[in-house]
Amino acid sequence: VKPSKSKKAKKEKVVLRSPGPVEKISPVGGSTRNFIPTEDSHLPLSPSVDAAEFIDDHYSFNCEDEKIQNMGLEEAATLMLSHELRGVLMGRIVTHKAAAMAREVKARHTELDEANKKMKEAEGSTHAFEEDLKKTQDFLKDGKARRDKLEEDQRQEIASLKEKLQ
Repeated sequence: VKPSKSKKAKKEKVVLRSPGPVEKISPVGGSTRNFIPTEDSHLPLSPSVDAAEFIDDHYSFNCEDEKIQNMGLEEAATLMLSHELRGVLMGRIVTHKAAAMAREVKARHTELDEANKKMKEAEGSTHAFEEDLKKTQDFLKDGKARRDKLEEDQRQEIASLKEKLQ
């Protein structure tokens, strides 16, 4: 039984009204898919782009489609619930992705903090090494100066001994 024009207009209003803002979704890939989930429908388990595409492909509809405008109230309500389910599922995916991103950011911050600690330890080791190197250089300079002085003293002593022998 086809409803009359006035009932059809009322039915359109019922179909287009929802508790939240109505979103018109254009057909994906040029074709409209009207999908009512069944026991056979498979929803990907991981919150990935594939899951988002699956939900968008199977749980969205085009309000302008004649099939939707001409369907009965029960079918329209079921389709609206499918559309609402799409929103819920997409929200879950976004929540999972946001949580995963937050975990990645936290892990990255932890990694950076550890790297900063290692850098500070390396700087401390470098300063200690530089101090040891400076001490060694100073010691070598002092040793060279002493050696040069001893060599000079030996030359003078040899020269004085030569003078005494002549």
